[in-house]
Amino acid sequence: MNQATVDKMIVEHEQWLDDHETGNRADFSNLDLSSNSFAYHDLSYAIFDGANLSRADFEDDILNGTSFVGAIMIATDLSYAAMFGTDFQYAELTNAFVDDIYGAGVDFRHCLIDDFEEISQHISDARFDDEV
Repeated sequence: MNQATVDKMIVEHEQWLDDHETGNRADFSNLDLSSNSFAYHDLSYAIFDGANLSRADFEDDILNGTSFVGAIMIATDLSYAAMFGTDFQYAELTNAFVDDIYGAGVDFRHCLIDDFEEISQHISDARFDDEV
């Protein structure tokens, strides 16, 4: 998916977040979104299940309740992102940039993670059991 289409979906999603009457909830499930930028947006409750997000940029995003179940997130930039109740089950987060992320109640079960220590320092009540 090209950046212009992604940007349009982000605008519609942020409208939906404002009042749930205009715009549309963003559903990026199973799409190839590699190298796209999502930075500096509120993507709370967006759906990225099964998406290829390798090298995508989510820097300084709000990702509360966002679903990344089974997403491929190799070298994805999550720096400074806020995550409360975010779901990363079965996602691959190898070489992801997780500097200064923060939040609580994030589900990392069954994930492939190589920066476990950095994540666990900044996310309270994170679930890491059953990592692969």
